[in-house]
Amino acid sequence: MIYDNLIYNESIVDQFKHYINTSAIPNAFMLYGNEGSGKFGHAIELSYMLLSKNSDNDINVHNKIKKNIHENINYILPLPKKRTIGKKDSALKALRTIDIENIHEQLKLKLSSPYHQIELEKANTILINSIRDIKKKISLSNYNNQWNIYIIINAEKLCIPRAEAANALLKILEEPNEKNIFILITSNISQMLNTITSRCTKIFFPKIKKELIFDYLKKEHEGLGEELTLVSSICNGNMTSSLKMIDEFKTIFATFD
Repeated sequence: MIYDNLIYNESIVDQFKHYINTSAIPNAFMLYGNEGSGKFGHAIELSYMLLSKNSDNDINVHNKIKKNIHENINYILPLPKKRTIGKKDSALKALRTIDIENIHEQLKLKLSSPYHQIELEKANTILINSIRDIKKKISLSNYNNQWNIYIIINAEKLCIPRAEAANALLKILEEPNEKNIFILITSNISQMLNTITSRCTKIFFPKIKKELIFDYLKKEHEGLGEELTLVSSICNGNMTSSLKMIDEFKTIFATFD
């Protein structure tokens, strides 16, 4: 496993194992459900299972994923458009160097702490150029005969404010290429195009039980007591929110030291 700080949904992990062991791997997954329920973390674990299955060096796969340098994992996420770009330009041309560095840093934090919330200022939509970049990569030969995995974070932003990126992705999903897998992650499946959701194997992530959140927080924050009970009860099954609340508590208490 990649994470030692993720609350695993064993039922979902078993589904992943079944798909891989039976070689009945869907072309596209949609991981949907509540905020802070570990969808991204499970997407990474699925990626690790796929890439390590036929690998001679599991440790190398593990380390590359953790360091965000694995050549077969591609992240697509909403981006701030800082520059005007043409149809044939890479999506990265819309960004400044400092923006690209920030995105890499945010992804590394997410790969270290699965409940970290990626925050990029003015990143309100997934650019159609990001989908065009996928199409270009798919057209290239797969040099290592491994899965190419495309993880689309906040996938509902494919459709906001316009659906041109979603429609471009739909064309790719309609003609799936061998050895390419899409993992769409969303907490707002109602905002997705039905034509896209219908082409994905949908896996629902429920809210995390408060008992599990309490146990998680207790391991991470041994010095706190009643605050853990309160936070785990009011965070509504959202681990990301619970961690933010704990940080706020610690900040408040620090002012009294």
